[in-house]
Amino acid sequence: MPVTKPWYQSITIWFNLLAILVGIAMQFGFSDFQPESWTNDVILLVVTGVNLMLRAFRPTVPIA
Repeated sequence: MPVTKPWYQSITIWFNLLAILVGIAMQFGFSDFQPESWTNDVILLVVTGVNLMLRAFRPTVPIA
């Protein structure tokens, strides 16, 4: 039987949930804060890069 872990122990899932929350917060703005037009592009590149690093360098244990 393969070793698995519960979903809440996955760093990749928590990172992606955090990225989603930041993206939603940026759409509604933080009071007077309005992001520059290039901010979404940079965030997309950072999230994609971190996801690739997490998948490549972290030991992969399937989620149950």
